[in-house]
Amino acid sequence: MRKLSTIFARVGGGLILISALMVFVDVLLRKLFATNLFESFELSGYGFAIAYTFSLAFALLSKAHIRIDVIRGRFGPRWRGVLDVSAAFVIALVAIFFAYFAWRTTNKSFVVDARSFSQLGTPLAIPQFFWALGFSWFAIVASWLAASSLIALSRSDFPRVDRLAGMDEFDEPNHGP
Repeated sequence: MRKLSTIFARVGGGLILISALMVFVDVLLRKLFATNLFESFELSGYGFAIAYTFSLAFALLSKAHIRIDVIRGRFGPRWRGVLDVSAAFVIALVAIFFAYFAWRTTNKSFVVDARSFSQLGTPLAIPQFFWALGFSWFAIVASWLAASSLIALSRSDFPRVDRLAGMDEFDEPNHGP
C-alpha cells in the first residue's frame, strides 16, 4: 500500500511541477509575444485536482492529515485505541463518499460528453477519471487502515493500533525563561 501510495504522490508532485512550468511559459509568452501556446490555467487546474487526490493516501499513511488531540492523551491505551479506530473509520467513510461521488460525476460527464468551455474543449471525463482514481485509492487505503486497526484493537495490540491509526506524538517547543 505504501509503495503504490508513494508512486501516486510522486506522480501528483510531478503534475504540480508540470503545472508550474506551463503557467510560467504561458505568462512569459503572453508578456513577450502577446500569445500563449496552451490553456495553462485549465490544464493546471486539472493537474492540481489530480495531484491533490493522488496525495491523500500517502498523507494518510504518513500521518500528515490533521487531527485535533484535545482529549486523546488523557486516556489509557485501550481508549486511545478506540478513538484512533473511530477516527480511521470516519476517514474511510469520508473517502468512500468522495470516491463514490467522483465516479458518479465522471460517469455523468462521460455520458453527456461534457467538455470544457475553453479553446481546448477538453472532455471532462478524462481529468475526472484520474481525479476519481485518486479518491478511490484513498478510499481503499483508508478502509484497509480502518479494518487493520480494528483487528489490532480486537486483539488488544495497542502498539499496532497506534502505529496504524494513532497520531504522531511530538513535544511542545521549549520556550524557556
